[in-house]
Amino acid sequence: MSTSVKTVAENYKSLLRAHENLFAFAERRKLRALLKACFTKQSYSPEQISASVSQKTAVVDALLNEVGLGKSAVVSVVFQDFIQNKCITVEEIEKAFSTNISTITKGLSGFVNYTNEIHRSKAKTSENYC
Repeated sequence: MSTSVKTVAENYKSLLRAHENLFAFAERRKLRALLKACFTKQSYSPEQISASVSQKTAVVDALLNEVGLGKSAVVSVVFQDFIQNKCITVEEIEKAFSTNISTITKGLSGFVNYTNEIHRSKAKTSENYC
């Protein structure tokens, strides 16, 4: 097991320990199964999976510990890119976790689209100076 994968697993376990009531045991199993299915469907490499889970874990940690949000925000963040890539639907996630995420995912999509546009704009600007 590489160091980065071990770190991801440790971060995940520490989040679960710190917020043990956030997900029921069955929900944790669903979370892992859905993530595995999405990563497989999107043909992620082990390195891409590690990077993605690390990023998501950091965001989830901030949402839970700094902002004080709950399960719907966590699930929204974890599955946002898979929803955008049409790997899984909002309805499937809402059914699996018995929580409403449609408003949060719409907001996240708008934010992601906005930041992507900013990055494209900056790239075009820097190309003009080369």
